[in-house]
Amino acid sequence: MSIFPRPVRSFSTLACAVAFSTSLMSVPAQADNKDPFNMDGQESPELLVYLAEKTDAEQWAANYGLKMRRQLVGKADAYVFVTPSVEEARKLLSIIRQDRAVTQAFNNRYVVALTQEPESCGNPWEESHCWDHPYDPPELPLPYDPYFDANLKLHAGQWHLYNEMGWTQINALGAWQQGATGTGVVIGVVDSGVDMAHPDLLVNTALSYDFTHDDNDPSPNTEMARQVYSHGTEVAGLAAARGGNGIGVIGVAPFAGVAGLRVPLHGSYGPGELATLDTFVDAIYFGEQEIPIKNHSYGPAAPYQPRDARVSALQETAAQGVIHVVAAGNGQKINTEVGEIRVRRDASARPYSIPEAITVAAVGPEGYHADYSNYGASVVVTAPSKACAGCKPGLLTTDVSGADGVNNPFFDLFPDPDYVDTFGGTSGSAPIVAGVLALAKQIRPELNSRWAKHLLANSSQMVDPEDHSSESDGGWQENAAGCRFNQNYGFGLVNADRLVALAGLKDLELTPLLTWDQALRIKPTVIPDADRTGVRFAFNFDSHKDPADALEEVGVSLRIEHARRGEVEIWLISPNGSKRRMMHRYDSDHDPFTTGIGIADDEGQIQPWTFWSHAFWGEDPHGQWTVVVQDTEHGALGTVDVVQLHLRMGRLKMRNFQFGSCEFGPQLLP
Repeated sequence: MSIFPRPVRSFSTLACAVAFSTSLMSVPAQADNKDPFNMDGQESPELLVYLAEKTDAEQWAANYGLKMRRQLVGKADAYVFVTPSVEEARKLLSIIRQDRAVTQAFNNRYVVALTQEPESCGNPWEESHCWDHPYDPPELPLPYDPYFDANLKLHAGQWHLYNEMGWTQINALGAWQQGATGTGVVIGVVDSGVDMAHPDLLVNTALSYDFTHDDNDPSPNTEMARQVYSHGTEVAGLAAARGGNGIGVIGVAPFAGVAGLRVPLHGSYGPGELATLDTFVDAIYFGEQEIPIKNHSYGPAAPYQPRDARVSALQETAAQGVIHVVAAGNGQKINTEVGEIRVRRDASARPYSIPEAITVAAVGPEGYHADYSNYGASVVVTAPSKACAGCKPGLLTTDVSGADGVNNPFFDLFPDPDYVDTFGGTSGSAPIVAGVLALAKQIRPELNSRWAKHLLANSSQMVDPEDHSSESDGGWQENAAGCRFNQNYGFGLVNADRLVALAGLKDLELTPLLTWDQALRIKPTVIPDADRTGVRFAFNFDSHKDPADALEEVGVSLRIEHARRGEVEIWLISPNGSKRRMMHRYDSDHDPFTTGIGIADDEGQIQPWTFWSHAFWGEDPHGQWTVVVQDTEHGALGTVDVVQLHLRMGRLKMRNFQFGSCEFGPQLLP
């Protein structure tokens, strides 16, 4: 029996005209004649400083001759201070970090954050899986909202939620029928803004904020590019459009609330102006006690951007229970002899690919990886989206209301200007997972990121079983604990029905997190040129000396100097003999970024980059681990001088039974 009444169908008329205009807006930083893309990750003349309790910020600033620009809204002990120059900021940073009144300090770097919608059909040399044939609408009683089911002449409906056409879907229907609707849960949409007035969204005004302009109205600026300013509203609708209200669409979590957390995504504010990381840090901290799930459908313009204060904020808030869902990304634009193409990338080279976040890839309606979606060992799960930028069907969701949205006569033929059916990218797959986790949060209030990963590992389903692509590390592989993993899809396609059922099991517990870290003391070691044997580094974990449990994430930190880092590939061999790729080589001919693997910190020191993997989930960590670094092409040489191994351990258990594999769900669920 449905929890929603069946509404009367109605369609709005198509908007007749759209007026375009542009304006400059006030944003945190100005940079005359500087290309924002070239400034991404660069130092600014500002410092982001966290001060100890009871410190007078103005007096502290005066002692160092600093001017306070702003105090963060989401973290009351954090401030942005202005120095005369980048050089002065760099010098002062090392000094103030010794001050007992300072708990943390960072350069307030420039940031370029891009929406994760596909702008092209990806690499033209890859096969695209696009739906382009007629279909019959499902013959089911679907008592939800008007656009939920397909209308043969107008749209494909919300196929990603449920369909009987054989397309990819998350079986939201089954989760709703278990009583999971997201009631009492607020989803934070860290994005370009959310339309506060949209009739199909319940936006919590008290928990919303515009960090771009430091005010209480997170509505998007409708004078900027439509694809960007509508983005946050589209994301919000996928996660939590209101259900059972007789209009429009239904979100994955139809009774959840939305917090609009507007940040300066590239293209959503004035041309030539630069965003700084404090706005993103502020949004990550904001409302951490009231907003248990936050969605981040944006990403950097290039790999290996600094893991700065944003990552620290993600880790700190995750430790307090906030679940951060992040898009795996839509590859990267590369200029080639045949023109500009978009090449998929390993998501492990993105700053938010950390254990504290849920990284989500995209799968098209026919069950194949979306041709733009990044991949990698850091991917946790996949969710439906468009197969490519020009493919149909897209995701049907809320749009900025009225003629100002993406959906207008110049862009689309969808019959209602408050909605759009062409949304896609990993921007679309991430909020679908955020919505599913809101359903689980209602059922299990203690849900956090660790809980979420265990539930996803034990409830997600295999897709594309014949995949043997190089990006996926050869396709689906089962490790020694019985866990299946694929670097295109993570643990598989999210299944809302199964995940909610697993979350609702009584007496289900999660053992405490155990961690183990070891660094090798090595001299710079040459990586053999074009040699698949590579150079090897061994670690021994003795569970008799160290606390141990079944594995969760495994990380490898490396600092590599190499003239063409696209030639480098990194592997890890577990004590059980499972050999899994930690980092996929790039297409070095098309990779303009030729520096090594590592990133400069605020003091100019090159720090190792940590790659995380879920492929060893559930295995026994005891024994010898081997890190393998390979150079895959002739020519440039490289060296390794830092190698570290990180183990994170824990497992689900119920009563006296403990399970160390991904077979927990199948043993307990129908």
